[in-house]
Order: sequence, then C-alpha cells, then structure tokens
Amino acid sequence: MKKYAWMLAALLAGGCAQNEEEYLAAPDGNRITASLEAPAATRSGMNAEGKFVWKKGDAVGVMSSAQLDANICYQLDPAYTDSEQGSFIGGTTQVREGDRYYAYYPYAVNARITQERKLRMTVPAVQTYETASFPTMANPTVSVSDAPDTYAFTNTCGYLRIMLRGEATVTEIVLRAGKLHPDGIGPQQAYLSGSGDVDLTQSSPILVLNEAYGDNSREIKINCGNGVALSPETDTPFIAVVPAGSYRPITVEIRLSTGELYSYVRSGDANAIEVRRNAITTFEKIDITETPLTAVEEVEGVYTVRTPAEWNWIAVQVDLGETFEGKTVRLADDLDFTGLKFIPMGCAADYMTDMSANTNAFAGTLDGNHRTISNVRIDRTNGRGRGIVGQGKGLHVKDLTVKHMTIVGPGKWTAGIVGYANGATLENCHVKNISIDPADPTDREGEYYLAYRIGGLVGLISGAEATITSCSVDGADIKGASVMGGLIGSFQSNAQIEKCSVNLIAIRHTDKRFAEAGHFGSYNPPYYDSAALVGENTATLTVRNTTIGQWEIYDETESDCRLQQQTFTALPYVGELSGSASVDGQALTKGIPTVTTERSILGNGTQISTGASL
Repeated sequence: MKKYAWMLAALLAGGCAQNEEEYLAAPDGNRITASLEAPAATRSGMNAEGKFVWKKGDAVGVMSSAQLDANICYQLDPAYTDSEQGSFIGGTTQVREGDRYYAYYPYAVNARITQERKLRMTVPAVQTYETASFPTMANPTVSVSDAPDTYAFTNTCGYLRIMLRGEATVTEIVLRAGKLHPDGIGPQQAYLSGSGDVDLTQSSPILVLNEAYGDNSREIKINCGNGVALSPETDTPFIAVVPAGSYRPITVEIRLSTGELYSYVRSGDANAIEVRRNAITTFEKIDITETPLTAVEEVEGVYTVRTPAEWNWIAVQVDLGETFEGKTVRLADDLDFTGLKFIPMGCAADYMTDMSANTNAFAGTLDGNHRTISNVRIDRTNGRGRGIVGQGKGLHVKDLTVKHMTIVGPGKWTAGIVGYANGATLENCHVKNISIDPADPTDREGEYYLAYRIGGLVGLISGAEATITSCSVDGADIKGASVMGGLIGSFQSNAQIEKCSVNLIAIRHTDKRFAEAGHFGSYNPPYYDSAALVGENTATLTVRNTTIGQWEIYDETESDCRLQQQTFTALPYVGELSGSASVDGQALTKGIPTVTTERSILGNGTQISTGASL
C-alpha cells in the first residue's frame, strides 16, 4: 500500500466459526473491500493529486472474534492496482452472526490477536524512499467492523516529513530522537522502530512500541537506493512512518553519494516536537548548504572538537541524554560562530511553564585547551539554563575563553559559560564582552519576572560545592529583574572564588512590575540583590585574591522606584548576603549601599554606558 491519497478502499471480509449450523453466506468470491482514514495534517507534497492508492502486492490479514488467530490473508486483485478502492481476494471463509471482525495492514504470517484484543505490529527500522510518499508496506493500519463485508482502516502511527534542498544526492537518512521517560526518571533516547502493540478496543488505536519484544531500535533509516538527487530550487520531501509521541530533539543524519555525512537537529518551536497519530509533522526546510552537525569520534574517552558543526553535534548528544560523565570534550581550534547557529550543552526543558520538567545536563570535562569560542548568539529559548553549557552537573570547565557573546529572549539561569550547574569546577575561564537581555522585544515588561540568577560567568550553582579559580569577566552588560552578578548570579551551595577578576560590569534592573511589587511581592520598598561579583549567596562563600574593577548598578524600570538603601547587601562583593561570606579571611558584613545618582549605585570608576564601553 502506498500513500498517494487518503481515499476509501473496500474490503469484504470473512471470519471463522466452529458451529457450521450458525454460518451465514460467505462474501461473493471471497472478496473483501475497505476504506482508509484521511490524515489530519496537510496532504500537500504527498503527490500531485493527493490520493491514496493500493499497490501491486499489497496484502491484508483478517481475523474474527470467534477465531482470533485465524489470520486469513487477502491479496490485492491486480486489476485494482493504483486504484483508490481496492478489492482483495482470500481463501474460503465463512461468517457467523454476532461476530466482530478485525483487519490489519500490512499482512504478517505470525500475526495474532490476544484475548485483550491487542495486535502486535511493527514500525520498520529500515524504510525505503518513495517519491512524495512513505514506504510501501511500512504504514500499520487496523480496522474493527461489525459487518463482515466492510472495513474502515485507521492509521496507528504518525508521519515525519523532512524537506531537503541543495545540490547533492542523498543515499540514506537516519532519524534519532530524545524523549522524556514516562516514569519521570529523566531524559533518554527514544525507541523509534520495532514491534509494539495496538489496542483494538480503542476508537483511535495507537501503536505503542514494547521493549519486551526485544527488537526495538533507537533509529529509523530511510534507504534511498541509488540516490535521490536534490534540487537547489525546490524542496524534496522524505517521509518516514514514526510512532506517535513527543520528541525533543530529533536529529537527522543525511549521507550523500560523495560519502559525506551531514547531521542536523530540530527541536520544535515549543518544548517538544509532537508527532501525532494520523498526522504529518513537517520539519522546516533543511538546506544542505547550511552548517550541519558533524559527528565526533571518541578516542580514549576524549571527543576532539575542531569546528562549530562538531560542537553542535556534541551539544545535541547532551540533549539526547548523553551526560559525558567521565569523558572530556576538548577544543582543538578556536570556534567562530559568526552567522552560525549555536547550540548550548544541556538546554532541554521548558521551565517557563513546567518547573518540574526533567532536563539533560553535561557532566563531563570541557577542556577549552586555551582556545576561544566567539561571536555566539543564543536567541529566545525555553530551555532551563543558557550559556556555553546550558546545564551541568558536577562538570569541570577549564582553559576556555568566550568573547563577543549575545543572549536574548526571556529566561533565567543565564550566563557566558554555565547557565545552571549542580556543583561545578571552573578554572582559567574568561568571558570578554557579553550582553544579556532577556526581554521579549514585543513586550519589554512581560517576561522579566522570570529573568533572574544571571551572571557574566555562571548563572546559578546549587547542590554540590563549587570552585571558581583564575576566572574573569571583562565587559558585561546584564539586564534582568534581580539576582545578577558580574561573575556569578547566585550561589546556593558552598563555594570558593580565588584569583578571579571582574571589570566593566553594568547591571540594569529593567522589570517595572518587579520593582513596584518588590522581590516576589514580599518586600516594600523593592530591592535588587545584585552586585559586581555575586548577586546572591545563601550558603558559605570564600573569596580570596580577587579583583573588582569598574562596575555600576542601574534602575531602568521606568517607574517611580529608585534603588533603595538596603541592609542585606555587602557591595561590591554580594548583592544579597543571606548566608555567610569572607574576603581574604575577613567576614563580610551587611551594609547600606551608597546611592550616587537617582537610579544608580556607582562602583569603582566613572559611569559605564551601554555599547561603547563594552
């Protein structure tokens, strides 16, 4: 059966019974007919006419409630090839009054229906490319009927359509995906093919892969035979049958006739890509001339990264559930992302709407090898944590410089190197010229409420202990609601800062609602708990041999509020000191900041302006 149009086809079906006296007349000529469900999504691109037709060699299986293991095979009458309505011919069958009848496609020799009315079916791990169509014999469909001569088939899977363009010939496409575990134990790679069960008691049955069958695979390959030539002018669709579900992300590996391997990631506009039963999910166009993802080989526990495409591939593996714990990602060259998409490591959950969502974290060592990552732009994302490493757990980052970095769009836990970490060690890491503006340009007040715990180097560290050694931030323009620091946004675990420095730090409080209501509505007058070094500290912080250069805090809320005199600050080191802290052996005490202008607390030096100084 080939997907050219979703039109009705007719199946006359016969069942089996044990008491011959209860039999009724069998269908004429042992022929059966059927109808097929139309997909919920657009059919454009399936073919010029948008029709579903039967193809030569198609076969269906039929069983009855009286004999669930009958599995009578009906084959398409060749006269109905390429017809919207198919007539199938099978063996001698008989019909018993009161029975229910079950039909399925494609036919499988060993198919049986259980007493619970479940049918084992398969999503093929290898699917053959068909022009503007999914592969023949790859689309599992079922039908339940009270009438022995008519069946209305229902699709049990979804369809993923990948649009490619370029000057290349494609020989194979491999799909892989990430998925949150249904028990909430964390993200994992998703199974995409193999055997599963279809519950025939459901009105809209879905094929659910069953790991117990032992043949599930985490990928689907589209075999393109001798190759499919792409066009640089028009899109070429490649369609795969995929189990319905929520995936994030989906990676697409494209092998060309030249032997080159291109890899791309698609994460959807929201938290996940929804592949729905009986619907076609279409990726935006993938241009082979774009910078792809390039796979990186592990050699003795080390992944050596030389290009932006290799960096993005590593980041995608983290989103797929690979933690890299006990392994090292090492830069072999500087990475310049000018005009290129940058993917942070670990940025997979939509905390803006679901604070309990599972996330993926990088838990290995990122060895910058004294190299530089430059010209990075991270646009609006819904991920928990944004930075070179969006989210980490017990990670180690060393010998890395990041310069000329821009992060825009709403989101908290944001910084140049690490957005959020549960325990971290950073040494000899440097950020030069970073701009962080979490505002939605269409609603400059609407999203700032969740824009906090933002830092030049790290946004938030909690859980396990943190050590920050020989790190610096030189030039940072940071906007947000609260809890912002030139080096660290927030420490919620014991931490040590040694031999670090910050300079040219401009922190701008821009959330009018936050300012007018106070910190989460609990304080009046409002405060901003931000500082040149650390925005907030709730545990034990030790600072040694650390230099604070020029810095300034601004109130840019466009409200009647001003920066207030507060009693919990320890400027310029800590904006809100609710734990304990010491600097070179001397305990920090909370004090009242000096207000030098109506809307700023001036630090060490002249006023810092946006742009020119940074």
